[in-house]
Amino acid sequence: MQPNQDEKDVKDLFKKLNQKYGGHELLEVAIHRDEGYFLKDDIAYYPTKNILNKNGDWYVCSDNSIKKPKQDDFDRIVNIDEFEKVYNYHAHAKFSMFDRETGKTARMQKKDMSERIKFVSDELGLLFAPDQETSRIKKSVNLVKDEHLARARELEAQKELKQELAKAKDLQEINKKLREELKEIGASRADYAQLEALNKSLMEKVKARDLTFLELNKKIDEYKQEKAPKTNEIVLDDKSIPEKEKEVLKQFTSDLTISMQKRDKKRNSNS
Repeated sequence: MQPNQDEKDVKDLFKKLNQKYGGHELLEVAIHRDEGYFLKDDIAYYPTKNILNKNGDWYVCSDNSIKKPKQDDFDRIVNIDEFEKVYNYHAHAKFSMFDRETGKTARMQKKDMSERIKFVSDELGLLFAPDQETSRIKKSVNLVKDEHLARARELEAQKELKQELAKAKDLQEINKKLREELKEIGASRADYAQLEALNKSLMEKVKARDLTFLELNKKIDEYKQEKAPKTNEIVLDDKSIPEKEKEVLKQFTSDLTISMQKRDKKRNSNS
């Protein structure tokens, strides 16, 4: 239903259903305006299922592996003002297919349902066949909830990755590869000294448990970006390399620099 529709709209609807198809005598109707869910980061949190009010505060379950959390499982307090309230306005109607005027019971087969649903949708101003790309009507409620849970787990995994501490083994492997790259280009002692200084600085942070895995990768990317132009200058000064290959390298260097700048800008906006 739409927010502005009420019991009168439902009664008028059933009168029209009776006139067109027979039967559809409305016996009971109840309008529900207080049901729905909370929305945050494109994830729906259903009251008592994914989010719970306890003593005036709202809680979610921090353990996403629990599919049906109990009251005690809701352990992380959240700010409900950060959530959007999405109401599910709807009506429950109880009706009879017996037609008092004809004394017959109007029959309805499964193939008739589509036509009736379209009729109801048109009368109430609802969508009958929404865009398949954006609609979830074709999916069961449980499937939608599973999708929300999967999304929540994905976000939690990303959060854990950002917080995962770098290990000495990670740094050693990266340092080994960088030294091999320096060897391939015939780097100077100053280049090796610069790499060794970076390695020492990062190792101190690793030992102090003050460096995440993502931060480590960012430092290495910055080092590579700084070294890339200098490395390419060595190649560009080499007289034995054809000019065409040098032009390709210049373009590659420019594209690489732009690409890394864009990536860093995107990473900073997400952090």
